Amino acid sequence: ILITKELGVSGYGDYSTWINAADLLFWVFFSGLVKCNTFYLSGRYSSISVFKRRYYGFYVLPVLAAAAGGVLLFGGSPMLCFIVAITGLELVFYDRSSTLIAWGQPRRSLIGEYVLGRMTLLAGVFLLGRWDRMDLQSLLWLYLLQFVLVILFFSIRRKRQTAYTDVSGEVSLKKWGAYQWADLMHSMIAQMPVVLQYFFAGAFEAGVVSIVLLVKKLINFVSGPTAKIFLPEFSRLYRTGDRNRIRDFYASIMRVQMLFVGPLAVVLLAFPGIVLRILAEELTQHAGLFMLCSFVFLLTATLGPCGG
Repeated sequence: ILITKELGVSGYGDYSTWINAADLLFWVFFSGLVKCNTFYLSGRYSSISVFKRRYYGFYVLPVLAAAAGGVLLFGGSPMLCFIVAITGLELVFYDRSSTLIAWGQPRRSLIGEYVLGRMTLLAGVFLLGRWDRMDLQSLLWLYLLQFVLVILFFSIRRKRQTAYTDVSGEVSLKKWGAYQWADLMHSMIAQMPVVLQYFFAGAFEAGVVSIVLLVKKLINFVSGPTAKIFLPEFSRLYRTGDRNRIRDFYASIMRVQMLFVGPLAVVLLAFPGIVLRILAEELTQHAGLFMLCSFVFLLTATLGPCGG
């Protein structure tokens, strides 16, 4: 809302395109590590530090170095430099966050990811608007700062009650590859539409698509954190073969999801004009599209946390 008020739908389209491009790189190349953390570390007082050292040294750094080399080869565009930097920081951010959740420290993870990070962005955007300094480059610096602050928060050492056993030898590259392939498919749905819209139709249309996709984030606002807490339990119960409790946990997530989705559905489907006017006056002409997409996202929500 604050960005569209200052820069308009087109300005928000520029911003969201570059952010989605960085997210796209993360989900296509690196996100499988997050699911490996969830599967191999949950409930076992374990670590996969040896695997991670090799993963970062022999895979992540060469890929990022190749991307940085490509950026320099094509003129060293500042925007492309931001994409590479955000992708690398996003990997460290989600690696630390998912590790903390798998180790049974969800409060610290969720405070960092969903409170500290979001409040940094919100306060930063508000101040940029007040100082009349809001532009694309400032917003991307702010996005980088969010990751840096939360990574520092995650890095604060606390007393460990238990020694963690390294289980790097159990990590299967085939399983990592399956996770990565699934996330590549996920990114085609989540990030690719905005990027394609920007290059084929322009910043305004990308802004419209980005704002429509905000509906999905609103709907997942409760189920996203809830699912992250339950996912390590799914992995633990899967290994012990306790499928009945897996169903119980899934049902718990769905109850939370439906309690939140019900009232939201009334607002999104009955009063789309009010929601769109809050976001940007220019969007009221797209109320029909907004309602249609809202309905599809709400329908998808009844299936549960599909990504996780």
